Amino acid sequence: MDQVLIFERHPRKGGASDYTGGLSIAQDCQSGRKLLLDNNFQMILIHLEERDDEAVRFASFVREIPRYYLTPLLFLARNKNYEKWAFHDIHCYDYLIEPVRNRDLIKIIYPIYAKMAQMDHQRQISFYINGSTHVFNIDDVMYLSTQNRQVVVHTTRGNLDVPYLRLNHFSLRYRDNFIRCHRSVVVNRAYVKCVDYTRGKVELPGVTVEMGRYYHETMHRVFDGT
Repeated sequence: MDQVLIFERHPRKGGASDYTGGLSIAQDCQSGRKLLLDNNFQMILIHLEERDDEAVRFASFVREIPRYYLTPLLFLARNKNYEKWAFHDIHCYDYLIEPVRNRDLIKIIYPIYAKMAQMDHQRQISFYINGSTHVFNIDDVMYLSTQNRQVVVHTTRGNLDVPYLRLNHFSLRYRDNFIRCHRSVVVNRAYVKCVDYTRGKVELPGVTVEMGRYYHETMHRVFDGT
């Protein structure tokens, strides 16, 4: 399976599209969206031309997909016109001004993927359900909630009902990555976009979950440093 997706509307000889191994190429939003949804890329590289509304729309679409909320995204641009937007709105990994040599791109892309691949086995969560073990990467799990006396694991690809799982045990075991914000909700810290203490809400990509008053102090300490 490919690990890096390159979005380049007009591929050029000697450009990033000439790399071999582990890459997929998209030249428009339609093909790019299909590749995103059918795969789980470790990094996304986007070429930005002078006035490139298509690439801008594609980058925005990437961040709307929960599984790519944290994926490193690299821009190769003709100028700095989109730089502020890329860092502030898209939270890109880097923004490079062309011309960029292939070997310089390789130095950026492959060490990132190699590091992520090396850490994958250390960032796995296993859930035992009806005699089967289901393994997820920590970054695939957005939050957990209790419903009808069992835990529902909300992942970037769907939900999973897990019997006999206790939220307090889970939140303690994975406290470096998850935090309990309600007696029936544990969230992945990396996915928290906003904590509303007045309304008692925690905003995640595409969903808002409840926050209990009892957990305000812990949430303040973790997300506000107070």
